[in-house]
Amino acid sequence: MSDEPQTSADPDTKKGEKGFVKELSSSAVKRLLEPLAVTAATAGTGYLMRKTTKIWNESVLPKVHDKGGGKAFVKDALERAASKLPGGRGSDWVLGLAKHLEDGSPAQAKSTPASQAPAQAGSGAAQDAAMDPKRERQRQERQRRREQRQRELEKTRST
Repeated sequence: MSDEPQTSADPDTKKGEKGFVKELSSSAVKRLLEPLAVTAATAGTGYLMRKTTKIWNESVLPKVHDKGGGKAFVKDALERAASKLPGGRGSDWVLGLAKHLEDGSPAQAKSTPASQAPAQAGSGAAQDAAMDPKRERQRQERQRRREQRQRELEKTRST
């Protein structure tokens, strides 16, 4: 008898009404909580983006610059990873990648010739931009969008 589901003594109980009320209240709760959940997720995402940017700028980027740039940083990380791998094909492959960054990578092939003076090499990008008005407009548009995003971020921080 204890295994059987218990029923009320009154056969006129309206079980359909209880199910309807329960479903109605469940639907109302979902409609009330959905905007709150969306708002919380959006706020959390904005917070994480601000924090990761701050951590990147304060912690990671200075270390990359101290190592001599992105390529040197990756080379050093690959060499450290290779030293921690047991000898064999994997560590040789990682060391080969590190060596490739050191030797003849495409980025070094595109660098300015050694005959150019350092001052000329630094001003070359500015001269290229001045000669190409389309490229300069694109650069100015990117800068404008960047500043607009920064203003929007500052607005969300103050609220």
